Amino acid sequence: MQLWPEGAAISLQWLLTCICLRAVSSIWLEHLVSAAPHPSNLTKRQILAPGPNPDWLTGTYIGPVDKDTDGISNYDRDNFRLLTRSYIPNHYQAQLHLSNGYFGLSFPAIYGGFERDANLTGTHQPVQGWPEDQARQTFGTIAGFYNNQEDTARTNFADIAARKNESVIAGLPVWSHLQITTSDNHTLAVGVKNETISNYVRAVDFATNRLTTTLTWTPDLETPDRWFRVHYSVFPHHTRLNLAVISLEIVPSKNETIAITDILDGAGAVRSEPVGKKFEDDNGIYTIVSPIGVPEVIGVEYSIVDFGKDTEVVKDSRIDATSKHYVSRNESTIAQEWTVNTLAGKKAEVYKYVGLTSSDAERFKGKELEAAKSTAVFAKGAGVENLLAEQKRELGYIWGGRDFLISIPDQPNLEAALRTSLASLFYATRPNGDGPGINDNSIPVGGQTSDSYAGLVFWDAELWMYPGLVTFFPSHAMSIVNYRLKLASQALKNAKEAGKKGLAFPWTSGRYGDCTGTGPCTDYQYHLNTDIALMLWQNYCQVGNATWLKEEAWPVIKGITDFMTDIVYKNDTTNGQYWLSNMTDPDEYANHIDNGAFTMAGIKQLTRIGMEIAEMVGDEIPPKWSDVHENIYIPYDWEAGIILEYAGMNGSVEIKQADVTLINYPLEFKLNETQAKADSDFYGLAQSPDGPAMTWGISAINNAELERSGSSAYTYTLIACLDYIRQPFWQWSEQVSDDYFSNGGTNPAFSFRTGAGGCVQSIPFGFGGKRFRKDSLYINPVYTHQFGKRGITYIDNYHGKYIRISIRAENTTVYREFQAGDIEGEDPINLEVGGNRTDAGLYKLYPGQTIVVSSRRPDLAPPNILGNAAQSRHIDSPQLYEPGKYPVAAVDGNNATYWQPLNTDTSHLDIDLGKVRRISGISINWGAVPAQRVKLQTTTAESVVLGDKKEAEAGTWVTAYNNENVEITSPWDPVEWIENVRIREGNMTIADFDKTFETRFVRLEVSGSLNFDEPPTVAEVGIISR
Repeated sequence: MQLWPEGAAISLQWLLTCICLRAVSSIWLEHLVSAAPHPSNLTKRQILAPGPNPDWLTGTYIGPVDKDTDGISNYDRDNFRLLTRSYIPNHYQAQLHLSNGYFGLSFPAIYGGFERDANLTGTHQPVQGWPEDQARQTFGTIAGFYNNQEDTARTNFADIAARKNESVIAGLPVWSHLQITTSDNHTLAVGVKNETISNYVRAVDFATNRLTTTLTWTPDLETPDRWFRVHYSVFPHHTRLNLAVISLEIVPSKNETIAITDILDGAGAVRSEPVGKKFEDDNGIYTIVSPIGVPEVIGVEYSIVDFGKDTEVVKDSRIDATSKHYVSRNESTIAQEWTVNTLAGKKAEVYKYVGLTSSDAERFKGKELEAAKSTAVFAKGAGVENLLAEQKRELGYIWGGRDFLISIPDQPNLEAALRTSLASLFYATRPNGDGPGINDNSIPVGGQTSDSYAGLVFWDAELWMYPGLVTFFPSHAMSIVNYRLKLASQALKNAKEAGKKGLAFPWTSGRYGDCTGTGPCTDYQYHLNTDIALMLWQNYCQVGNATWLKEEAWPVIKGITDFMTDIVYKNDTTNGQYWLSNMTDPDEYANHIDNGAFTMAGIKQLTRIGMEIAEMVGDEIPPKWSDVHENIYIPYDWEAGIILEYAGMNGSVEIKQADVTLINYPLEFKLNETQAKADSDFYGLAQSPDGPAMTWGISAINNAELERSGSSAYTYTLIACLDYIRQPFWQWSEQVSDDYFSNGGTNPAFSFRTGAGGCVQSIPFGFGGKRFRKDSLYINPVYTHQFGKRGITYIDNYHGKYIRISIRAENTTVYREFQAGDIEGEDPINLEVGGNRTDAGLYKLYPGQTIVVSSRRPDLAPPNILGNAAQSRHIDSPQLYEPGKYPVAAVDGNNATYWQPLNTDTSHLDIDLGKVRRISGISINWGAVPAQRVKLQTTTAESVVLGDKKEAEAGTWVTAYNNENVEITSPWDPVEWIENVRIREGNMTIADFDKTFETRFVRLEVSGSLNFDEPPTVAEVGIISR
């Protein structure tokens, strides 16, 4: 490879109410201030979304806490469960998303039914955003249920959209309704008055994939002694993949006659057309819809209701309730209703069994109605208790070792985020043996429970969701693999249409995988193709199936390599290097540029992998592959030692999401570690705060590998796994802020599985150092003190073998479980331990064997600032801080991370130096925004509660340093900023004290700002002890 020196170019949040995980503990409603989106943020996947009126109200959510008294969520670690006592209707972030990989549905706060978020104070209603601008509402679908429509509300490429061949996800009727109506016409359903709901408890049990909701309903507040205690339970069955099971228990305070209404609500069947419905005998109803433009495909829901043996159902009271006023008027809607007599204090029980099928699943095709009905009939005969027992057995086998699937017991918030994120990926997919149409639909951005981004499949699946999923659940990860294999024949047609060799996959795809206005095949994000090829190679490395590689994966990898080497051209003015023009890299703030670095580096690695596989399977290697491999042009600034994102990039770049940083991981290309670390730091500072959630997982992984001194990998992991989660159920938003006016003009995707994928990767690929190798399980374990004595434990499912990796302070143990069929002393796997350590090398790991290797400890390395006693020490602050700007960032040894309080009021950091030190000076790298005033205090106390607003016990604070007029040492020069690509040092305050102080604890106090009203930043504070 030749790197062409680029030189310097010469031409030109989570909302503020959810800033601090620790200090804020409620849902807020905040009036939003109207502001125009930044122009540079409009050219991206989310293009020119219409914004709400300034008086629009939205719910905002803080990050997770592990005590219900501190917030709105309670994490039950022992039972892998989240619970809330907060009733939050009319907020999409509070809808629980439940699926089993074949079908799914989101559930409003009340328990079941259909809910559309409503703007209660203005006229503009909440929308999902590009490309359909659909309403924020309850959504559910079934695997592969894509339509064929002429166009979308908006498009990126009008010329391609003129073909009128878009394919986006279609919805099914909402099947979760079981409504209660009193004799005086009060109905418990979506829209009920908030004040009538009390004693609310909602829990999701991830170990059984079950949602329960308990509440007390007081229909008429003027008669408070008249109430109903309601318990609702629902789960999509895991093994009986097309079955949903619902139970409703009702205990009234008085004798009551009520109506129970079972509804299949067509309001949720967006982009579908009605086909038929029927009120049948034996308490059964069904509805059939078809995705628009695909009449040969239907989706069927069949519901059967049963009652508990002690529940008094009025004889012959069952009626067709479709025309009732509390039932939607949608043509696909159907409802049935019974009259039930209930006794005070006695439980009435209602059970609902729903069979769901579609023509896309080969096993149901041609018998969709029959299969849906037989599933519901069987379930009624089996009963809820038996079906739940089945669920517990099956999922207990999968999650029974959940303490070891991924465990960080001394970091409960982080552990909960990782576990729930992994569960969200697991429950969005099916195991490989379920057959065509079921396990070959990949994972849309929002799974099967959201039509965010119209349910389209992006690179999100291959690069962000797949690596973590295949590490823990290889069979489930095949859903992503099989989807691309299924559409390979269309990719061949796409390439031919463009006049190119090989296979060309479109940027977005639904049912067909052809080129569309939302998903062009050329002149855009070509890197999707290399992402797909890399995933196929990774699957071989993790699973080890050589036959599959040769017969299924290799033709696709070869086709992609042919295409990518055909679209580049030899530029004779640059010594015969290969260039690529008019393309877009992952950073969608920079569209239609030349020589995007991630794409170009991806082509280099693709050709290397392609040539390696060709030798493995005995195929000839096309001569152009090696020529492109050796001569691909990757923009590079020799003076700065940084790979440029694209040809002509200048120093003022702001990026949307991980781009160049993806070159080190997952591409595993670098000139050297210095360049790779410089890339990580430069682009970490260039990252837009309006970027999507998944970026920071890559920063965590890269710094875990590259950082020689410090602990910023931990800081980045916090950002990657906590800043985008929304309570109460720790589901993912695409943005750190859900406010259109403060996040760059984006209506964020929700629940954003891409972010979950980035978080999940941060542990095995970050602190575990996992990389995909064809002949070995590769690890490079790293530990920092924040993970506590019990450290990190996770399972790697490598070649079908369960490998338990436990990373502790002193060492890392790698244990291979003894599984059925294993023979002691036979069939070892290769364990490769990498990194700069004395025990690096290749080991043989046999069944039942444990290998112990060292844990690398960058947090114990000599500090980056000479004599700094504060680096990687314990730290905290009692004040609110900006999202992702954690106190720990001020001592993690990395100037690309920083602490930033919420405002310019006095804020402070408490730092534990670990032991009594004699300190003599201070060094502060402010980053971009120095404080106006700074003070450092010491104390003689033997113990301090870090982050406490009070003075230290048994001692007083003494001022060691005070500066009332901080100076700017690195003034912003707009010309220099543009012309020079470099890592900027930041503004510095360095001072020696008048005398030395002996102290274990120090308090850094800042106030004011030298950048108007922007809160100050502290990139790194050094407490000098020599």
